[in-house]
Amino acid sequence: MYSKEYKNLILILLVAFFFMVMLDMSIVTIAIPKIMSSLGVNLEDVDWIMIAYNVATAIIIMPITFIIRKIGLKIPIILSIIFFTASSVACGFATSINMLI
Repeated sequence: MYSKEYKNLILILLVAFFFMVMLDMSIVTIAIPKIMSSLGVNLEDVDWIMIAYNVATAIIIMPITFIIRKIGLKIPIILSIIFFTASSVACGFATSINMLI
């Protein structure tokens, strides 16, 4: 069905994806006190950041799997990296909790 090299590439990309997710979650967790003071919000409001991130990650897994099977691996991976980077930059410029979520 798939060559061994292709399976290895998929494994490497999945490991990289989960590393990025865990790294991003760690960064957000560490930054929570600074986010609270910068945006003037309480802990209940900041919880929505983690919830939104987890929900978005869970929602995107199934469509990405389907798209990769239909059109291949290269384009979805490149678009995912671009979207992830753009979203991270946009979160950095957020001026309110609603913009951040």
